[in-house]
Amino acid sequence: MATTQSALDAILTSGWGPTEDAIPSFSGLPFAPFSKQDTINYIANFDTSAYNYQRRRQRNGRARFGDDENAGLAAFDDDENEKGFADMITVKKKSYETIAKYRRDRTGQANLLNYSQKRNVQKEQKQLQNAPTSRRGTRRQVANKRRRKRVVENPRPMNPSVKKAEHWIDLSDIWFSETFGKGYGNSTAFQFKLDGEAREGTVPTPRSKKLLLAGTLHGVLTKYDRRTGNTYKPEMLDAQRFSDFKYAHFGWKAACQDPYLIELAIKNTAKVYATDNVLSAIMGCERSKYSFDIVINKVGGMLFLDERNKTLSTDSVDETSRNRPTRKGTSKSNGYVSLAHEATYINHVFTEQMVFHSKLENTQKLRHAHPFEGELSGGGKKSKKAKKKGPGKGSNGQGGNGKGKEGARQAASQAFSYNLFQVTDSLSVCCRCGIDGYVVDTENRNARNKEWVRLFALNQYDSNKSRTKNWNNRGLDTHDATVLAQEIANNNFKAVRWGIKAHLSDAKWIKLGFVTRNDIHSTDRHLIAGVKTYDTDDFIRNKLHIRMTNEWTILAKFLKQMEELKEDGRYIAVRDPYKGVIHMFKCRKDTFTKDDGMPSWDAIRKSLGVKKTDDDE
Repeated sequence: MATTQSALDAILTSGWGPTEDAIPSFSGLPFAPFSKQDTINYIANFDTSAYNYQRRRQRNGRARFGDDENAGLAAFDDDENEKGFADMITVKKKSYETIAKYRRDRTGQANLLNYSQKRNVQKEQKQLQNAPTSRRGTRRQVANKRRRKRVVENPRPMNPSVKKAEHWIDLSDIWFSETFGKGYGNSTAFQFKLDGEAREGTVPTPRSKKLLLAGTLHGVLTKYDRRTGNTYKPEMLDAQRFSDFKYAHFGWKAACQDPYLIELAIKNTAKVYATDNVLSAIMGCERSKYSFDIVINKVGGMLFLDERNKTLSTDSVDETSRNRPTRKGTSKSNGYVSLAHEATYINHVFTEQMVFHSKLENTQKLRHAHPFEGELSGGGKKSKKAKKKGPGKGSNGQGGNGKGKEGARQAASQAFSYNLFQVTDSLSVCCRCGIDGYVVDTENRNARNKEWVRLFALNQYDSNKSRTKNWNNRGLDTHDATVLAQEIANNNFKAVRWGIKAHLSDAKWIKLGFVTRNDIHSTDRHLIAGVKTYDTDDFIRNKLHIRMTNEWTILAKFLKQMEELKEDGRYIAVRDPYKGVIHMFKCRKDTFTKDDGMPSWDAIRKSLGVKKTDDDE
């Protein structure tokens, strides 16, 4: 004890730190020289947990006591354990996360990843940061990412276009993949004869032969095509002047109600008689998402394909879009049914506003009169007498402006071309095609060189809900190609039908109008944001990306299925609302006569002059 007291007295007199005559037990302890003015912050660290924490925070951590085998307590051996203090410390093995996190640092690619602006490199960097700990975790994480990124489409309307009646007889279904598809799953083989040669599976595009031209053609205005950026002001869609209450559209009329088609059928001109509405729906049926139906009347070996209750004359909106307006909670004005009626009404008004009405020099009367002009309220005989007298005040297309009789309706400015298509040697189709107007060739202004035009209108109800670019504020000027691509993708079935209609009628040009709402919450007023003109062949080939050979092949396969119907009568083909299949049913001969206004099968037979057989009774 005296020895210890003397050592302490020596320390107090001479200063801090051990002296030469210090106790031998202090010789192995670490120390650092310092003066009294220095503050004591850190002498030694005997806690391994603190060292591991600092090692994680910074790679080059501070050296701890015990790292050197020849310094500090590590130099002493414990009598109870033969292992040293350093051997007792267990260093945790680096996990797979740590290895993956600093893999790029060891290869020297961290700077390139941090400063690179390419999406592929950024995606790789994110994958590296979120590297899993095992291969099983990798597969699980990839599956979870795919499941999260899967975009759920808005539901389709599950109700069919027509409800099945109890007396309908089920026939064989027509599946799209088995009948129309060219790849895997096509188990039905079709052989067609063309010019005496057998063809398997495909049919070339037939040429049209004009049989009749009926109605009156009007010249198409070109003032809406001139867009010059900020100087262009959208024009209002004049719904009051060109409404359906003043101009009657007859494109929805069935083939069995057309007097010219009945006359051609009596002469046995073709085997199938239809309209462009029906043929375009059959050719593009694979692209449809909503249900529709086609009424088939088989009379004496002839087929009449008709639409029921204007089901194919209404234009759907965003039918093939993921954001189709079918979700629950959608307002009535933005529902898919009300939007279809709005789009159809816009098309009717747009086609009338785009043609001349005041100048007779811009109208062309075709050889035959309008087929349905006698069904108007004025009566067919009176209108013919007025035409014979000459161009009076009410005969210049301004019947709705007060110059004619008040409340009198007149036929819309649409003419019809009755074309014959020889699809195969045994299959010929006679189609009534609509023509909306004509333009004069600028290179040759001869009156005979007039090119036909089809007019259609795309409408935008709300760019936020449809998730498309806004057409106003020069959106159509700067992104016209993007806007058209979005509309074709969202309305693929409708756009394909428009292209097929122009192809069937031999129209040279297609004019597309882009119509928006003046107020997104109101359907009363609309604006014409712009009009674009496209060549029909270029529009079909480069914009729609379809080949008419495939579409004609689909029609030929469908009609060959219809030829297998042995008995005369009335049938109906219903497109399933969810599956890619067309259901065939046999109906009674008086079906759809009361509610849909379609003539009965017996009335069609009498108009064609076909005698009644024993099987029909």
